[in-house]
Amino acid sequence: MMGIGGTRRHSAVAALAVVAVAVSIASTPAVAATSLRVDAGYAGTFVPGQPLPVRVRVTADRLLAGTLEVSTGGAPTSVRVEVPGGSEKEFLVLVSSSSLGDATTVTARLPDGSDAPATATASVTPLGDAEVVGVLPGALGGRPVPGPTTLAVDAGTARFVGLGPAELDRAPDSLQALRTIALGGDELGRQAPSVRNGILQWVGHGGRLLVDASPGAGAVAGLPDEWQPGAADRARAGAGEIRLTAGAMAAGRWAGLVEPTARVAQEGVRRAGGPPLGDALASDAGFRIPELSWLVGFLAVYVVVVGPGLYVLLRRKGRPELAWAVIPVVAVLFAGTAWVGGRGLRTDTESVHGTVLATGAHGSTAVTWLGFTSPGGGTVEVRYPDGWTAATPSRDVPTLSALRGVEVTSSGPEAALPLDAGQFGLVSARGPSGKAGALVVTARADADGRAAGTVRNGTDLPLNEVGVLVGTSGVAVGSLGPGQEKEWILGVGPWQGGPPVEFQLWGPDRVGPGGQTSFTTFSLFDAARRAGMVNLDGGDAVAAGWTDAYRPPVQASGRTARPDGTTLVVGSAPVTPSGGRHADLSIRRETVRTNGGLGSVFRFAFDPAARAADPAKLSMRSAFFPVEVWTGESWSTVDCSGPRCPVQQIIQGPAAVCPPGQPCPLPAPTIVPRGPIFGPDAPVVDVALPEGALRDGAVYVRVSSGIPPFVGDAGIVLRESA
Repeated sequence: MMGIGGTRRHSAVAALAVVAVAVSIASTPAVAATSLRVDAGYAGTFVPGQPLPVRVRVTADRLLAGTLEVSTGGAPTSVRVEVPGGSEKEFLVLVSSSSLGDATTVTARLPDGSDAPATATASVTPLGDAEVVGVLPGALGGRPVPGPTTLAVDAGTARFVGLGPAELDRAPDSLQALRTIALGGDELGRQAPSVRNGILQWVGHGGRLLVDASPGAGAVAGLPDEWQPGAADRARAGAGEIRLTAGAMAAGRWAGLVEPTARVAQEGVRRAGGPPLGDALASDAGFRIPELSWLVGFLAVYVVVVGPGLYVLLRRKGRPELAWAVIPVVAVLFAGTAWVGGRGLRTDTESVHGTVLATGAHGSTAVTWLGFTSPGGGTVEVRYPDGWTAATPSRDVPTLSALRGVEVTSSGPEAALPLDAGQFGLVSARGPSGKAGALVVTARADADGRAAGTVRNGTDLPLNEVGVLVGTSGVAVGSLGPGQEKEWILGVGPWQGGPPVEFQLWGPDRVGPGGQTSFTTFSLFDAARRAGMVNLDGGDAVAAGWTDAYRPPVQASGRTARPDGTTLVVGSAPVTPSGGRHADLSIRRETVRTNGGLGSVFRFAFDPAARAADPAKLSMRSAFFPVEVWTGESWSTVDCSGPRCPVQQIIQGPAAVCPPGQPCPLPAPTIVPRGPIFGPDAPVVDVALPEGALRDGAVYVRVSSGIPPFVGDAGIVLRESA
């Protein structure tokens, strides 16, 4: 039997062991907690109003299963994530970006119920003078992604980012923040069909694809026949362009290889006269805010009745104590009247939509805005198909209900829209339309300033009020049933002032689904231009028609939504010159740089299929000269001389007030134009182009100061040739 002393010794040893274990645990370094790293946009930039790709790398010390939330300051986009213990994993989340053009902070967080969940942030800035190029591995030839380099034109720098499977799998939405993509000679053909189709859609809607193949070396794998450059080094591809780089990328020769690309129009778009899209859809849904005079009158009557009115009446009857019963009855009557009147401010329509279908040979992309009203209040759960990207609408009325959040699930994103009783809310999303076929337009131009072609409705939707627009001119075609084709012809000239062409084609007599005059057509057309889905700068023919037969493929609160609404169906094609010779209308005009009133750079690109271009002079409706033309090494100044040049006058500023005996500098003079600078009375001036202005099939013009003209008011005049 163990004695008392032995028991004490064993107890002491056990206590020492416990202390040793505690000390050991305390001295062991803590295992790293869950952490996040965020990489937003491409090279820290984004295109305002376009989907913003956000890559979040999650590091976990043990098995992690939770919900990752990504936000740009508004409603968060959330996705379920799972990370094995002791590892890290990257997730790509597409979120909406502001169209305001401001720097944005992206925040990612993993809520875990604590007061300090794992959080990380990143800042992105709007795409400025940088040209961000997405690079696939085949274009690198085993080399690392290159650093920044000069553009082919002195208009900024090129910055390069690698594109991985995550970005390619979400094409084309994940690529909207890029304007140029580079890949190997056969790399497009080796992509999965869904990835290849997404890249081709991106090109057709205005992207520029650099392919490291040689001209005349055979067809480029993966490109459709009509986009093959052949023996040339470039070819037009819908609203975009294909360019062959003949092995320069694999050899690491990137300097001067990348050209500036067109900027998506934002605030500079001419508004056709319609209200903001949220207002237009609310009006189509029958939602109206009562006039202030009506509210004031209603409240004034109520105050008079329950105040002096009842007081005088009951005093005359000698029954003032009845006020305790009469006042509640009057309040109920007025509340019922307000309820009935409030219901009269909206129709029975509980959902409405405005949608743009950008069609092409490689599929159609839909951008849809859905508006909901709720008689009794609650949260509307809006579910979109897989492959769609849901977003909070930008620049809409702040009184509209905003999204609570967007949850990305395996079957598609789901947006939660809270609504008070009678409130109107708006959500937007983009994705595959689910519709086959396209609105197909052909266009040829002659040297006399005329354009003609055909437009065919290759969809299964009946289209009304179809029009074809070229630059600042347009022609009405009429209705087109599925499979129907019509010819069109128009004369195109500079804008002569007055309403924009879309207002002329679709006047204010269009009737909305509620039976009222609708401005949704103009608001929707403006939204399509700001989203880069319609380009009226020139060089392209745009066919556009309207239909009420399309319904966005969405569900609302578990049921298939069938909202009334309006859909704009668009298709475009380059204007080609007749007879293989260049025509002025076949020159693609693009704004590749803009800096408000401080200057802009225009690109005038010639059809590669007709190489006999001989640009003689620049024609511009502008009161500010000189302008500059790129000649390969520098900008060459081109001034205006002659009777048609705009007359400028010098206005001396007010005299400065200076102390006596001290030198007083003269105020700087201000040079302003004398006479109109825009519209039909503004002068159209022709100036001679310097030698070397035509380089790689394009002429670049920089307006360095003053108010730049609309691109439709500037053009290249071709020299007559045999």
